[in-house]
Amino acid sequence: MGQPAAVLYELNTNSVILSPAHDETITLDKLTDPITIAGYAYSGGGRRIRRVEVSLDDGHTWTQCDVKYPDGYAPRHGTRWWVMAHWSTSLPTWQIGCAREITVRAWDAACNTQPERPTWNLLGMMNNAWYRIHVERGCAEKIRFIHPVRTAGAGPPGWMEHPPKIYEEERVPPREFSWEEISKHTARDDCWVVIDGRVYDLTDFMSQHPGGPATIQAHAGRDVTRLFSAIHSYDAHVLKASYVIGYVSGEHSKQTQQRKLPQPLLTPDGKPVAVSTQRWTKCKLVSKAAVTHDTRRFRFALPSSDSRMWLPWGTHIYLSVLVDDRRLVVRPYTPVKPVLESEDDGTFELIIKIYLPTADRPGGELTQLLEGLAEGDQVGVKGPEGVITYTGAGVFDCRGRHFLAKDINFIVGGTGLTPALAITRAVLLAEVPTHRSTARISLVMGNKTVDDILCRDELDDLERRFPDRFKVHHVLSREAPNSTSKAAPDEYLTGHIDDRVIRQCCYPPSGYCFTFICGPPAMVSQAVLPALETLGYDDDHVYEL
Repeated sequence: MGQPAAVLYELNTNSVILSPAHDETITLDKLTDPITIAGYAYSGGGRRIRRVEVSLDDGHTWTQCDVKYPDGYAPRHGTRWWVMAHWSTSLPTWQIGCAREITVRAWDAACNTQPERPTWNLLGMMNNAWYRIHVERGCAEKIRFIHPVRTAGAGPPGWMEHPPKIYEEERVPPREFSWEEISKHTARDDCWVVIDGRVYDLTDFMSQHPGGPATIQAHAGRDVTRLFSAIHSYDAHVLKASYVIGYVSGEHSKQTQQRKLPQPLLTPDGKPVAVSTQRWTKCKLVSKAAVTHDTRRFRFALPSSDSRMWLPWGTHIYLSVLVDDRRLVVRPYTPVKPVLESEDDGTFELIIKIYLPTADRPGGELTQLLEGLAEGDQVGVKGPEGVITYTGAGVFDCRGRHFLAKDINFIVGGTGLTPALAITRAVLLAEVPTHRSTARISLVMGNKTVDDILCRDELDDLERRFPDRFKVHHVLSREAPNSTSKAAPDEYLTGHIDDRVIRQCCYPPSGYCFTFICGPPAMVSQAVLPALETLGYDDDHVYEL
């Protein structure tokens, strides 16, 4: 027989990521802790692997890895490395948490390397492209790693195993959905929106959205045509074709809605409500003042001095800043004012911690943008949003479920104070005399030092005015020998908020006692919730704000 036209002889250079493993999850509680990325690399012909590199930004920058061969292995004939090389590197958790993909490539002794995209090389390994694993942020506290395919039959499919969702916009599936049906799809794992009368299922896209899943979920089940067109580029218009699933039923409701004359929402005294859940309201920065070394009080003006916020107690708003005239950065915040009707004067105030970049972390994108605002600069505001609202007379509403609170515990950390302070002021100050609540409030507030405590004067004033109904307990994780505070050191507890602190400072479990938590994810999930469970507080009486 003659020599075949093509024969599989030597394998091409190849590398694979083994750790993090497929479907592995990592909690983002310690952002500076290292995460190890490791795997193997191999090249045909006995050529030694000389270099392995990892990228978190689709190949724009690379980090060189440590490469080792098995201990005691000696190359055959002195030059042939017929064995896999093991490689590894460690990167901070925050870097990996900010990435969308982890990519690896290898180089052998002959300077052969892997191509970026798959190529069909009959004389090699068929496919030796860069190996990629997807980094999926399912929520604020965790990330999950998805490999191209499963290495075993069990477990979720890899990112290459998902059936393709390819629709051309000109060939929209002939299905119609009512607004009643569309409005039901508002969950993190079941998210629909409407653009130009067409329905899009964005569930699979949530973790890939550059602005994060929260900005999509905030508008789930609604018509987002105006918002989408205002902030997205041509690429996004092309991309959305992959997610269209049908039309809005009836005549294309987008045009129908546009023909309706908008009627403003009005307060009882006839003032227009400026903030809407359907659109962004432009508000100007009036003033910015330092509260602590890294916290600011921002005061914004509504479009008109006659406009009102008219926010339900306990709800928050979304604040947005437009970057490069095309990308919207959005985060939720709870206003500290207005709470009382007399404060609703066409302005609102936010207390925001500024996360500046350090050697260990990149800093907060929106907070740095806010820090750079000058008076007169504009932001976008949308709302109100929130699961829990205080309706008055000691009654709270959680997704339509009402409950009466006679004892209220707030356990907060840092700027988690803001929703607790808003509800506290409503309970103590905003009640009408005939339906005044007699609820008692215990506020446990964690900070690093005395100088980090927010709104100290306001908290002290409420304690003086309501000594039998309001008590603040400060817990400091660090000493503050040079504190500028006027209070004596014995007024503080030291350490972290744990079962000891909660037992000492909070009202005990009862049918009328409800506990609300707001703070850093690690504090909530690793300290406060386990301590509350140990002390007998049940899930029906504990809520996260």
